[in-house]
Amino acid sequence: MTYLVLPLPRALLQPQQADLFRKKGKALRNQMWWDYCKWKLLVFFELLVDKTDVLRNQADLFRKKGKALRNQMWWDYCKWKLLVFFCLLILAVIIFLAACFSGGRDCTQQDAGSKIVVHTDPQEN
Repeated sequence: MTYLVLPLPRALLQPQQADLFRKKGKALRNQMWWDYCKWKLLVFFELLVDKTDVLRNQADLFRKKGKALRNQMWWDYCKWKLLVFFCLLILAVIIFLAACFSGGRDCTQQDAGSKIVVHTDPQEN
């Protein structure tokens, strides 16, 4: 079985460790290499946790902005519906007034011949 032995950075070795490094040989190198790998994994894990927190915060912000935008669009849609409703109402009133008062007529007054007669007793006729 062969081991991959990579050189350690000199900054990790202190003077007393350098002597042990030369004396103990392969086992010590492997142990120090695994310690270095564990350290790198911890650094990577901390970086991953930080990025996860940032991503979670961005997702919350996106959700809040999306909800605010949806509410704003809904209110804009309601405003347009009200505007169209009032335009149609005004148009209907204009058409009614034009039909009612055109040609010198007045629909609001009753003619003498168009009175409604209600018979309560059928023998009075």
